[in-house]
Amino acid sequence: ITKGVMPGAADFDGMPIRTEVDMAGNKIVTSLVSVKEEPVAAGDFQIPTGYAEMKMPAFNPAQP
Repeated sequence: ITKGVMPGAADFDGMPIRTEVDMAGNKIVTSLVSVKEEPVAAGDFQIPTGYAEMKMPAFNPAQP
Protein backbone atom coordinates (compact mmCIF):
# COMPACT_ATOMS: atom_id res chain seq x y z
CA ILE A 1 0.00 0.00 0.00
CA THR A 2 2.79 2.43 0.83
CA LYS A 3 5.18 1.30 -1.92
CA GLY A 4 6.93 4.38 -3.25
CA VAL A 5 5.61 6.52 -0.40
CA MET A 6 7.58 5.10 2.51
CA PRO A 7 10.92 3.30 2.57
CA GLY A 8 10.82 -0.44 3.10
CA ALA A 9 12.51 -2.22 6.01
CA ALA A 10 15.31 -3.36 3.66
CA ASP A 11 16.18 0.31 3.02
CA PHE A 12 17.64 0.62 6.54
CA ASP A 13 20.93 -0.70 7.91
CA GLY A 14 19.22 -1.55 11.19
CA MET A 15 15.73 -1.55 12.65
CA PRO A 16 13.90 1.79 12.58
CA ILE A 17 12.45 2.60 15.99
CA ARG A 18 10.51 5.69 14.93
CA THR A 19 9.28 6.87 11.55
CA GLU A 20 7.40 10.04 10.64
CA VAL A 21 5.62 10.55 7.34
CA ASP A 22 3.60 13.56 6.19
CA MET A 23 0.78 12.58 3.82
CA ALA A 24 -1.68 15.15 2.53
CA GLY A 25 -1.16 17.33 5.61
CA ASN A 26 -1.47 14.43 8.06
CA LYS A 27 1.52 13.30 10.09
CA ILE A 28 1.78 9.55 10.62
CA VAL A 29 4.17 8.51 13.39
CA THR A 30 5.11 4.90 14.03
CA SER A 31 7.15 4.05 17.13
CA LEU A 32 8.61 0.67 18.05
CA VAL A 33 8.09 0.15 21.78
CA SER A 34 9.50 -3.38 22.20
CA VAL A 35 11.06 -6.18 20.22
CA LYS A 36 12.11 -9.75 20.89
CA GLU A 37 13.42 -12.59 18.79
CA GLU A 38 11.59 -15.87 19.17
CA PRO A 39 10.19 -18.66 16.98
CA VAL A 40 6.84 -18.00 15.31
CA ALA A 41 4.31 -20.83 15.00
CA ALA A 42 3.41 -21.80 11.42
CA GLY A 43 -0.27 -21.39 12.35
CA ASP A 44 0.30 -17.66 12.83
CA PHE A 45 0.63 -17.40 9.04
CA GLN A 46 -2.66 -19.16 8.25
CA ILE A 47 -5.30 -17.06 6.50
CA PRO A 48 -8.30 -16.72 8.84
CA THR A 49 -11.51 -18.51 7.88
CA GLY A 50 -13.84 -16.15 6.07
CA TYR A 51 -11.07 -13.72 5.09
CA ALA A 52 -11.69 -11.92 1.80
CA GLU A 53 -9.11 -9.69 0.16
CA MET A 54 -10.33 -6.14 -0.35
CA LYS A 55 -9.16 -4.65 -3.63
CA MET A 56 -8.02 -1.05 -3.52
CA PRO A 57 -10.12 1.17 -5.77
CA ALA A 58 -8.34 2.83 -8.67
CA PHE A 59 -7.50 6.42 -7.86
CA ASN A 60 -7.19 8.83 -10.73
CA PRO A 61 -8.18 12.42 -9.92
CA ALA A 62 -8.35 13.26 -13.64
CA GLN A 63 -11.15 10.72 -14.16
CA PRO A 64 -14.68 11.33 -12.82
